[in-house]
Amino acid sequence: MLKLHEIEGLRRSLAMSSTLPEPHVEELIDTCDQLLRERIRIERILRDLGPSWNGARRALNELAKVLKHPITTRDG
Repeated sequence: MLKLHEIEGLRRSLAMSSTLPEPHVEELIDTCDQLLRERIRIERILRDLGPSWNGARRALNELAKVLKHPITTRDG
């Protein structure tokens, strides 16, 4: 799986390459970045799940927020 620092490396590589259609590659990199940041948020929420139902309820509420308001900026 890609890491956040690897996505930044891809952005730098794209800036030096002229053989790929830049808008399409940039869109792909942005999508990977957004998905990775969302995955990190979801993993943190799931890690907080505990054995009690209170933890599950809280985690489900947080997951609902992630899905309703996905990160759309690179700064996240």
